[in-house]
Formats: sequence, structure tokens, C-alpha cells
Amino acid sequence: MYGTKGYAKIILIITVFSVLSNCGKINFKKKNIPDEAISLYLSAKNSYEKGDFSSAASEFKEIYQKYPAFYQAGFMYGKSQFFLGNTSGAGLIFKNLYGKFPGFTDAGFWQARVLFNSGQSEASGKLLKKLLSFQPDNPEILYQLALISLEKNRIPDALSFLKKASLFGDRFALVYFQLGRLYHQLGLMQQSAEELSRAEVLLTKKSPLYNSVKLIREKVTAESK
Repeated sequence: MYGTKGYAKIILIITVFSVLSNCGKINFKKKNIPDEAISLYLSAKNSYEKGDFSSAASEFKEIYQKYPAFYQAGFMYGKSQFFLGNTSGAGLIFKNLYGKFPGFTDAGFWQARVLFNSGQSEASGKLLKKLLSFQPDNPEILYQLALISLEKNRIPDALSFLKKASLFGDRFALVYFQLGRLYHQLGLMQQSAEELSRAEVLLTKKSPLYNSVKLIREKVTAESK
């Protein structure tokens, strides 16, 4: 069984790709975001995706200070700070964003993550359950609640949350699938094969994603030899 740190790592991967996916779906024009801000955002996002969190944090901060209504830039600024190790600073950003935009559940989820990482499990669990009432089928929230239950040695609760989260295996697999593809694009064949294998294990052969994952994993494995 994974340890608590192992589970936390999985949550980290899941939420990173969840946010990256959501970023691609934003309709900036409807939010009246000027072209200049969009251009800066895309540049910062590119730095973020390359793992240059220091540059990304600086760029996202500049955008958010100039365009306070551009909450997604603020959110990515918080995430960049988090990965730089500035947990307390990131927590303040997420708390502020979720307070201003209660419908922005990603900000609430990351606020809960920061609380959990800071040893405030009860506060984290309370916030996660509030978020769960709006998104009862969100596997990331269910999984994080399972982590908290495991930490408190509430095994029946942990099992319940994990069983519910397991119903969304395809969504978890999609995360590993996308991560594997990204590693492949970066030329990191071994890491790509590992992530694709994880995706394949989570899928049943009846899943429409199964054959795609299998074929790409076989291709990557062959290229890595």
C-alpha cells in the first residue's frame, strides 16, 4: 500500500494536469481579458509547463497585479509559489481567490491541500467536504479525504472514500496517459513508459482508452531500447 507521501504525490500529479486541462478551456474573451494579458499568460504558462516555476511565478504575479480580475493568473501564481516551496504564500493566494470566487473550486481544493500539508487536517477535511457537496463525483477531492482519514487512522472512512474514487478509474488513467505523452514529447522514454503503464493498469480492456494507451506504451517501450 502507498504511504501518505505516495498518495500525496499522486494527488499532486492529478491536480497539476487537471489545472492545465482547465487552463486550455478558458474563454478569455468572455472575461474581457485584454490581448496583452493573454499573451503574457501564455508565456507564463509555457514556463510553468517546462518546470521553470520561478519565471512562471514572476510572470503570473505581474499579470495578476495588473489585472486583478484575471483570477486564473492568480491561481497559477499560487501554484507556482507552491512548487517553489512557498507553501504559506501559496495558501494565502488560494484562500483569497476562493473567498472572492466561491465557485472557483480548484482554488478551494488547493487551499485544502495547503492546509493538509501544513498539518491542519481537520480544517482541510472540513473544506474538502464543503467542496464535495458541490462536486460529489470529484475523484481528487475523494482521494484527498481518504488521505486525511488514513492519517487519522479512520480506516473505514478511508476505504469508503477510496472505493468511491475508484469508480472514476478512467479519469485517473487519463492523467497518467497525458503525463506519459508529455514525457514522450520531452524525450524522456523511461518515464513515459512508466506513466503509460500506470494508466494501462487502471483501465479495463473494455475502456475506449485502453487500446490507445497500450499502443503508445508499446511504441515508447520499443523506442527506449
